[in-house]
Parts: sequence; C-alpha cells; structure tokens
Amino acid sequence: MDLEPFIRLLIAAALTAFIGIDRELRAKPAGLRTNIVVGIATAAFAYAGSLGFIGGDPTRVAAQIVSGIGFLGGGAIFASAGKPHGLTTAAALWGSAAIGLAAGIGEYSVAVAVVLVTLIALWPLDLVAQKALSSRVRHDMRIHVVLERLDVLPQVQRRMADAPVEVLDLELRSLQGELIAELTLAGRLGEVTAAITRIEGVPGVRLVAGQSSYTRADD
Repeated sequence: MDLEPFIRLLIAAALTAFIGIDRELRAKPAGLRTNIVVGIATAAFAYAGSLGFIGGDPTRVAAQIVSGIGFLGGGAIFASAGKPHGLTTAAALWGSAAIGLAAGIGEYSVAVAVVLVTLIALWPLDLVAQKALSSRVRHDMRIHVVLERLDVLPQVQRRMADAPVEVLDLELRSLQGELIAELTLAGRLGEVTAAITRIEGVPGVRLVAGQSSYTRADD
C-alpha cells in the first residue's frame, strides 16, 4: 500500500488544525472541523492532480480549488447592521485551502510557512491593531436603562440627541415590574462612554448597565 497520500493528507489535517483552533477559540462559524476538511480535501485534489488523474494538468485542479473555496468562503460572510462580518473566517478558509494544496503536492515547507504567517496575522497583529486603533474604530454598546417612570424616556432620548453617538435601536419593555429601555449605541469608545455618563445623570434613571463590543468588518 502506498502511504504517501495518507502522509500528505495527515500533514494537511495537522497544519490546518491550527487555523481551525483559532476560529474555534473566537467562536466563528467555520471552526476546527471545517478547516481540517477543507485542508484534506484540497490536499486530496492536489495530490490526485499531480498524478494526472484529473485532466492531466495540476494547474487546472488549483484553479478549480480557488473557485470552490471562494464559494465556500462567501457562505461564511454575512451582513449585520449594514456591515459585512466573517471576512477573516472566509480568508482563513482560503489559507486552509492553500495549506492543503501545498501539502497535497508535497511542498511541506510552503504549507508550514502559510500556517505560521497566518497565525501571526490572526493573533499578534490582531492585538497590535486593537491597541493602536481602539480609540478610533467604532464600538457598539448594548445598554439597559432602568427607568423609574415612563416620562423619563423622552429625557433620555434628548440627551442622546445631543451626544456624538448613533442610536442603532431602542426598545422599551417591562421585566419583573421594572421599566427597562434597551439601546444600542455606536461611536468611538470615549464618545460612547460619555453618552452613558449623560444618561446616568438624567433624573429618574436608576441604573445603566451595558456590554461593549469592538466592532470591525473583518471578523
């Protein structure tokens, strides 16, 4: 039995697992299993193409792989609040395909290089970008404002109208006898924080609680 295809597919699976683990840790839709399957499938196509099983031209196999991964990556991208999300996950699938392609044709050094550079882009560069740009990029914050009475809400809205932030949505509901206004604020971190301080100063507001998210289009 020829063990070469097993070796190449196993190497592709092991290397793409690193990309998949990153996506799993970030709770992205295309995680460990997806990236591994993309890697080994690409490696299998590339190995078969290198043997001349598919059309006799390995470059045709690579071209078809690029088209197929583009379709799969498009499924990982979705729109939320008018902005695309999942671009990094789609790009990670492209990376896994490249790793599998390199492993499939026996270019292991290229496969390892793709893994290392991709992981650097996903982790250290991401941390640097967050620290360098955190004061400039948009932050979304979902806040819960507990109101003592209904007529306090227009006052909160007037405070928000004067603040340099965008109110993405506002919902009013009652929970266990409490009147709660739920707002999603968008703006720079300092602006959102200042807006919350303005809300806390409204007479009749008893409590403001929220959770912030660092908003980017390439997650």
